[in-house]
Amino acid sequence: MARSGSILRPVTRNSAVGESCFGRAFRKSVLRLLTSTACVLLGCSELRAADEPKNEEPQQKRLEFMARKLDEFVIATEKAPKQPLVREKTPVSRFSNPTRNVSTDGAIFVWLSGERPVAVGSLWIGDEGTVRREFASLSDQALQCRRNEKVVWAPKSDGFAMKPLPDAPKPATTPALRLAQMRKLAARYSGEFAVPTGKGWEDLRLMPQPLYRYTTDKGAAEGAIFALAQANDPEMLVVLELASPKPGAPQTWSYGIARMSSAQMRVRLDDKEIWSVKAYWSNPRATEDPYQEAEDGKFP
Repeated sequence: MARSGSILRPVTRNSAVGESCFGRAFRKSVLRLLTSTACVLLGCSELRAADEPKNEEPQQKRLEFMARKLDEFVIATEKAPKQPLVREKTPVSRFSNPTRNVSTDGAIFVWLSGERPVAVGSLWIGDEGTVRREFASLSDQALQCRRNEKVVWAPKSDGFAMKPLPDAPKPATTPALRLAQMRKLAARYSGEFAVPTGKGWEDLRLMPQPLYRYTTDKGAAEGAIFALAQANDPEMLVVLELASPKPGAPQTWSYGIARMSSAQMRVRLDDKEIWSVKAYWSNPRATEDPYQEAEDGKFP
């Protein structure tokens, strides 16, 4: 259809004016909306920032409670019961285990003889404030754990043992490279535990970073504690150590395994089962066992 220019020009001009007015109004509305949204988001961000210390406060209080309770326990070697071992003040692990249908807040600490870890202890707070504790020996020496001067745990010397690690590589030349070696060696281990409901076995995952790393005997030995865990909750500990089996001998790799769960468990090295334990609560228990678990009151 043909239209004259005189008709088209007024229509085009009026249209342009209309769009300009509408556009300005629209842009103002959008600007106001964006400004309001930014203020809301900034306010929310500031509220979250203000809330964060409050959210951390209960967790910090629980940690302080757990540390105080563990201070009630004094661990020493059987040979030197009057020389308490030193507990690291900072936990080597803080866990919640979100896969379980219960609320959990727990922490794991280590006790040292010199620089070497010889025992670990864990305390966790469950539903309704129920507190449980566990201890595990990492030493080939007999230990004594006292509370109010009463022996509550006394693992014997045969409860934990370091064994030669087969097919281990030659030690690397620097600490950083040796840590990389230890991580690769730890990856050779796999573990599983019997599900308490009787629904078979559940695989555990290797936590990629060691819970604790140490150097002892003036650098003559070094090692690390790795964990096989359910979610972020260590259920087994794998200790890897590089040391000389006797003075003057070359350094070699060795390993030891400790349970951190009352469940029935087993560990494989290169897909070969090398270690297993029965369920803690359904079998006879003794103060001399290398592992102990017990209920320990309520969180206030």
